[in-house]
Amino acid sequence: MLGISKEIKYPGLNILPPGVERHVVNGSGLTAFHIFPDDEIEIINNEG
Repeated sequence: MLGISKEIKYPGLNILPPGVERHVVNGSGLTAFHIFPDDEIEIINNEG
């Protein structure tokens, strides 16, 4: 059983800092978006 945190105010709501976006790409999928010169990109492969 998962623990419960009393600090969670809006469960299930992704709260990211201003200017931060998250995009999920399904396996064998493709996602396109604009990249500007001052953007930073981090790619995380959770499924290996």
